[in-house]
Amino acid sequence: MASCVPPEAALTSAVVWLYSEAAEPKVKLVQWLGHRRFGLNLNVSDLRNLVETIPGVYLEPSTPNRQFLILLEDPPPNSHFSDGSGICMLPKAMDEVSRLLGEGGWPLSTRAEHQAFEIASWLRSSPQLCDLSFGQMLDFVQNARQRNLLGTSRDRLVQYQHSDEMRRMCNIKELRPTGVRPGEFYVSSWPVLRGCLT
Repeated sequence: MASCVPPEAALTSAVVWLYSEAAEPKVKLVQWLGHRRFGLNLNVSDLRNLVETIPGVYLEPSTPNRQFLILLEDPPPNSHFSDGSGICMLPKAMDEVSRLLGEGGWPLSTRAEHQAFEIASWLRSSPQLCDLSFGQMLDFVQNARQRNLLGTSRDRLVQYQHSDEMRRMCNIKELRPTGVRPGEFYVSSWPVLRGCLT
C-alpha cells in the first residue's frame, strides 16, 4: 500500500496517534503503525535517520541502539503512557480479553515482532473493548502472556495451548525432555542412567 503522505508527516502522525492512545511510541510500534496506516517500510536505521530530519520529534535515548522511543518535543497536555497498572481495575474487560484470546482468530503480522500490536488492534475491534486505549490493549496482551493465555511458537504469539511453553510444561509433567522426536531414546530416570553406564 503506497501512501501519498510524505514519510515525515506519516511518522509524525503515527507518533501523535500513539500519544493520544496512551501507547509509548517505541521504535517497533511506530514501525508497525507507519506500515499499517501509511505503507512505510522503514528499518530501524531508516526510521532513526528520518526522525533526525523532522522538527518537533526526537529520539530517546539518543544513542544508536535498537530500543528507542520517538517522542514529541511538545507533547499534548495531560498525555501519559499506559503502564499496565490500571487493567486489573477492569475485570469485565479482562474477561472479554480472555474470551477472545481463547477463541483466537487474530490476523498474523508480516513480522513476528509486530504480532502483539496486531493482537491489540484485533482485541480493540470488540464492542466491549473499543472504548479502551490502544495502550491499554497492549497492556492486556502483555498481561495475557503472564496469565498463560498467550505463548510463543516459532517466535510468534499464539494461544497458550498451542505454544512452546505449553509443550514444555506437558513434557515436564510426563518427565520427558523437550525436543525428543517420536521413537528417539532418552534417559528417563536414574536407574536407566545407571543401566547405560554399566
